[in-house]
This record gives sequence, structure tokens and C-alpha cells, in this order.
Amino acid sequence: MVSNVANLQVAHAAASTVTAVDATNVALRGAPVSTTDSTGSVVSKAFNTPSAAMAGDLLIASLSYKTPGLSDLANTAPTGWTKIPGELFDVSITTGSHLVVAVKAAVGGTESGTWGFSSPPAGMVITVLAYSGADTTIDMTNGVYPFEKYGYKVEAGGSNTTTHTAPAFTPTVAGSWGFAAFASRASETWTPGAGLTERSDIRAATSAQATLETNDSNGVIATGSPVTYSSTESGGTSVQVSFAANIKPSGQAQGPSVATGSATGVTSSTATIAGTINPNGLTTAYHFEYGTTTSYGNRAPSPDGSAGSGTTAAPVSADLSGLIASTTYHYRLVATTSAGTSNGSDAVFTTSVAGSIGVAGPATPGAAATGEKPESKLWWNDGGWWAVLFDTVSQTNHIFRLDRSMQTWIDTGTQSDNRAKSHSDTLWDGTHLYVASHVTASSSTGATSGNPARLYRYSYTPATRTYTLDTGFPVQIDNYSSETLTIDKDSTGVLWATWTQASKVYVNATTGSDTTWGTPFLLPVAGAASLDPDDISSIVATGDHKIGVMWSNQVDSAMYFATHADGAVAATWSATSTVLSGAGSADDHINLKADQSGRVYAAVKTSLDDVGGSASAPQIMLLVRDPSTGDWASYPIGRLSDCHTRPIVMLDSEHQIIDVFMTAPDSGCPFSGSNGTIFMKSSPMDNVSFPLGRGTPVIRDAQSPHLNNVTSTKQSVTSTTGLVVMASNDTTQRYWHADIPLG
Repeated sequence: MVSNVANLQVAHAAASTVTAVDATNVALRGAPVSTTDSTGSVVSKAFNTPSAAMAGDLLIASLSYKTPGLSDLANTAPTGWTKIPGELFDVSITTGSHLVVAVKAAVGGTESGTWGFSSPPAGMVITVLAYSGADTTIDMTNGVYPFEKYGYKVEAGGSNTTTHTAPAFTPTVAGSWGFAAFASRASETWTPGAGLTERSDIRAATSAQATLETNDSNGVIATGSPVTYSSTESGGTSVQVSFAANIKPSGQAQGPSVATGSATGVTSSTATIAGTINPNGLTTAYHFEYGTTTSYGNRAPSPDGSAGSGTTAAPVSADLSGLIASTTYHYRLVATTSAGTSNGSDAVFTTSVAGSIGVAGPATPGAAATGEKPESKLWWNDGGWWAVLFDTVSQTNHIFRLDRSMQTWIDTGTQSDNRAKSHSDTLWDGTHLYVASHVTASSSTGATSGNPARLYRYSYTPATRTYTLDTGFPVQIDNYSSETLTIDKDSTGVLWATWTQASKVYVNATTGSDTTWGTPFLLPVAGAASLDPDDISSIVATGDHKIGVMWSNQVDSAMYFATHADGAVAATWSATSTVLSGAGSADDHINLKADQSGRVYAAVKTSLDDVGGSASAPQIMLLVRDPSTGDWASYPIGRLSDCHTRPIVMLDSEHQIIDVFMTAPDSGCPFSGSNGTIFMKSSPMDNVSFPLGRGTPVIRDAQSPHLNNVTSTKQSVTSTTGLVVMASNDTTQRYWHADIPLG
């Protein structure tokens, strides 16, 4: 099945009500009230609201606070206040800034509240504004807030800029006012951009501690066109978070709440389009409009379907047929009640050309989004598959969940790194999720200091299927960028990491707790220095109470492996084991797995194509370590003529099957390392032998045959988990995945 899912830039869509009656005018009531603290010693802060507020007014509280280090601090909203979901944290080399917005209906006159913190912020600013004529409806279950559209955003890539843009939104509710807040650790004054009137510009101290700028449109904003607010501070800052929304007026007829959803099952001629409707208690009819332009011109179902008259959001869908291959279609959901007609936002899908395999997913930032070769971006937990993927709205990496019924990746909203083009390696240990994130370098000699590799640790809540960043995280593993970085945990609970830097293999380990890492050190074994700048390393918990590191050494034309006994001194390692040697035996492609017996499996690529190897010479090999002897056996997976590259190995522990996934063009071989289609080959564990040929295609973008960098999980898989693999297309900047049943 192929699915081209539209990437919607608006953070949260609500109804697009066309018919409205007797809307009340929104207006600022009184002057804003701001409260600051720069002591760095308080875990709670009291504040007041505008005294001019009258009962039924909307109160909006914005909180900006600076963290004393790299770790975010959790905050607790005052009693009676509701936080707008999606709050964000932006971090630089030493400190970060957090922005959160909360709302409540005023009771009239001055009110007081207290914001709580998990530990003292270095500085904070709280500003409260009151608005008359604003909607104050809050229904967290159905995602209803006084804002029709809203979103948070961090500064992309941590660049040092002066003009900062908030998330774009397209208001559809007549009579709305725009609202924006900007938070940073800068000390300069702010100047609001076009369409905004400044309401506050407050700093916690004259030094760069915490700054909060609040603005509104000072009048009704037009509907139907995108709005992007900005604000400028003269000195420039690399740590900045913004929020933008439109305040809904009260007294408006409550038409159906509509959200256009994703398209699934997209082929060359068919698709299923979906959405949700909350009838808000009125009998509701619906249909989808679709066509090759935003004029649409077609509708389904016909006649209209019924969405009932409930008070909660319910899913609806329509099956489309007779579509034109390789064509982009626009669509939106339309619902009608006696209170009016609501249009969902426009979304798009593109029909495939014949031959596509797999599912097209969210947009990527490009730059080998699913790389690098030894790293794992996916994991299995609580009956489902999860991944660290790029979020185009915030321009950061988030945790996503795979909805297997729709084959769609759902953004949980939990950030895994605020750096847009960082790469990560993930580990789920049954209790915590670990994400090791690093800024990418082109080679080990291209590594630069001041770009720290970080470890994030999350706890999981099954009831809500959410991940929460644990207190004290992230922590620094190393202070350098790297081409790759992988982690694993030994049987004593110690976390290990490896990477190459300055043509050497480096490792590091925790000391006592997950928050405390030692000093990175050169792997103290033969062959771990004087590498080719292109060489990489990878790490694995072997299953027999050891940690193993494999690395390529193209200078020696060898692949090496060394182990560390769990519980031993960190610098005590076994002698180097030569896994492969000889001209063309090494390349910088390594992917490791291990079973519970201590057997290690390595999918590697040779460089035999660079030394004149024949067409039948092995290009991709499986290396298997015998835990009783430490000896390695090697098995060919693909030949030079197959043009494979970037392999990963997966273990089906239930059926005792080895699955290897790798990239190759569908035919020919323009060069070793060509992108193309993701192929799979399988072998029994007890009698390793892979079939000849390129294998079975599992992910193919027939319209743009440029897939590469397949990735999956560190875990073994079974018929219960199935097997999900993911790749990315740098040409179209799109994730793709395959969901493969096992059994």
C-alpha cells in the first residue's frame, strides 16, 4: 500500500465556520500585568492578573523561563488554569529557554496564581493579559481551547538570528484577534513585526536570563489567508521559542468542528481520505471535496454521509477511485448543521506510478534523515512501533507513533532534540527510552567541538501512550559532532557509546547513574587509531555479559572487534579480534545485532569494488561471532553485481530467521552506493545462506527511485511485533516505511 500524507504546517486545526451570528467583539481589557524573578532559587512563583478583568473575560498567561543548564525543567500550571498543549524548550551549548501559555475564564478583578517548577529556573517572566468578548470554552478531551489555531515553535537549527517568526496559521473564525508571544534568553528589547501591537517586553534581569515579548493584532484579523507573526530583537539569539494563535470571539454559533485528516491506501488510481467531525450536538451531514486544484470540483460520498449529532469528535472517511496516476490531488472535509457549514483545511496526496511499494510518510529535512548506517531510529513498545522523526512545524525532532490501522505516523508532540538536522540512535530497555542525539560530521576528521552529543531519557505512561523527558536530561556524552554515534546498555545497567573522532575510535560509559558520564577515551586496543577519516564504529550488548565494539580500519584493510566484560573497569578491554582482513575487506558500513546466547551478527560492506573485484565478489557480508570461541564466520549476502549498499541486519527470534535490508537500484549499477529501492534477503540462523540476486523489494518509490538509509530497531522481532523498516528519499524529502508481517 502506498500513502502520500500531506504535511500540514498549521499546528492545530479546528472548525472553519462559514455561518456565524451575533459574534462579540474581542478587545484587550486593561493593562497587562508582569511578574519576574532572577534569583535562581525559587521553585514556585506567585503572580496576579489584571485588576480590570471582568467575569467571563479570557485571561492569557505567558511564562518564559531560562534553565540553568542543558536540561529542561518541568512546570505546573496554577490551579484553575489550563496549559495550551505543545509547550517547547530550546537549548544551546549551556542553557535553554522554555515557553508555555495557559488560559482561564476570569472571575473578575485581581486574581492570584502560583506557577510551580521541578527545580529553580535561572530567571523567569510571567505576563497576563485580559480580553473581553473572547471565547473561554475549554474541553481538553476534544482539544477545544479559546484559540481556534495555535502552535509553538523553536528557532530552526539554533542559528543566531534577530528576527524570529512564530508558527503560521490560517484563521477561519470571523472576528478573531491574533496573539503572539516570544521567549528567549536575550537581554535586548523587542520590536513587534507587521500586524502586531506590543503589549509587554519584560526581562528577568539586565543580563541574558529570561525575556518575554507579548503582542496582539489590536483588531480583527482576516480569515482564509495564512498569518505569520514575527518580532525582532537587535542583538540576535540562538535560543528562542515562540507561540502564535487566534483568539476566538464569544457568542458565535457553534457549528460542527471539522479537521481534515490524512490520505491512506493511495495507489495509482485509488485513495481513502479521512477526517474527524464533532457535530456539537446538532444533526450533521458531511462530504469531502477533492480535485487537482483548490477549486476541487468533485465530492464523495454522494449523497452526503451522516456524522450524527454527538458532542465528541468522530472519524469519517471516503473511498476515491478513478484517479489519475502521478497526480497531486487537493481535498478537504466539509460538514453542515443548522448552525452553519464548516470546511476543514486543505490537504494533498499524490497518486503513485505503477510499481511503488511501501508507505510514504511525513516530510524529512533531507540530509539522510534515516541515517546513519549503524543507528536505529525505531523501537517496539506497548504493542506498537515508535520512531524519532522530523517535525516540520517546529523544525525539530519528535517522537512519533505508527498507527498501523491507517499506516500513518502520528506526532506525539514530544521533542527528542531541538537541533533540526541532528541524527539519533534509540534504545528501549523495557523501562526507559534512551535517545542519543548528535550533530552530524562528514567524517571523523570533520568533527568539531561545541556540538555536544546528548543523551535524552524518557519515561513512558501506558494510559496516555506518552513519553516524558526525565528530570536531569539531556546530559552530554561528548562535546564533538560525529559521523555516527551508537549506544547500548550492559547487563549491569551501564550505558555505553562509541563514535570515531580524529581518525580514532572513542568510547564512553556512565558512572553510577544514567545522568553521569565519564570522560570519553580512545578504545585501548590495537587497530583503534590511525584510521581512515571515513571509518566508523558501532556498539552492541552481546547477550553474554559483554559490550562489543566493531569498527572499520580501511588503512589496515580490516574489520576489528573488541569486548568489555560487564562490571570490569571501563578501560579494560579484550585484545583486538580481526574479523575480516585483506585488500578491500573494509568499508564504513556496519550494523550490529546480538542474540541472548552472545552470538553477534554484523552486516557490513566491503570495498572490493575499489580494488578490482569481480562481479561475483562479495559486496555485502554477514559476519557471525561464536560466543564460545570468539571466532567469526563470514557469509556473502550480495555480490558486486547486485550494487547493494548500507545494510542493516534484523533477528527474528521466534522463527530463527536473519533478515538483511539494503539499498540497490532496480537494475544496473551506476556506482557502488547508488540509492534506489530497499531490498530484503533472509536466511535461517542455523544454516546461514542467502539467495543470489538483489532480493525482494520492500520499499520502492517508483516516481522517485532515490530511497536510501534503511533503519529499524535494535530489538529482536516476532510475529507479535511484525517488522517495520524505514528509509528516506532525499530527493523528495519524504520518509517511507514497510510493515512486514512475520510468521
